[in-house]
Amino acid sequence: MFFRAQDGQFRLAVLLGVEESQNLFVNAAGLWEGVFIPARIQHFPFIIEDDSLPEQLSVDESCSALNVDSGILLIDEQGELQQRVYDELQFMQDYHKEIAGTELMLRQLAELDLFVPLSEAVTGGVPTGDLIQPALN
Repeated sequence: MFFRAQDGQFRLAVLLGVEESQNLFVNAAGLWEGVFIPARIQHFPFIIEDDSLPEQLSVDESCSALNVDSGILLIDEQGELQQRVYDELQFMQDYHKEIAGTELMLRQLAELDLFVPLSEAVTGGVPTGDLIQPALN
């Protein structure tokens, strides 16, 4: 699914529910129940805050998964970054390259006028309120 952002560019979107503020993949306790886990979630708390600086990896220090008692060491006693940090940086750089490629493809599709509103794209559909149901023949 695609949507047009405020800047006029098309962006990819995922439909997680059909009602406003509904997410069929998050339970009442706020926990993700989907089988697929989005890459940005898998690699959290590592983030690249500024797309213009993809070589600069940030960490959300408020994340409860970070601690000083157990887990994988990110910086050793001498202040040296450990391999996990380099692996996350490489992943984030690759991820941002893929996003840039996707945005280029979406711009090209838009230039070719290949996007149509959903109501026009569903052949034989009968609009009923906010949902589109297939026409019965």
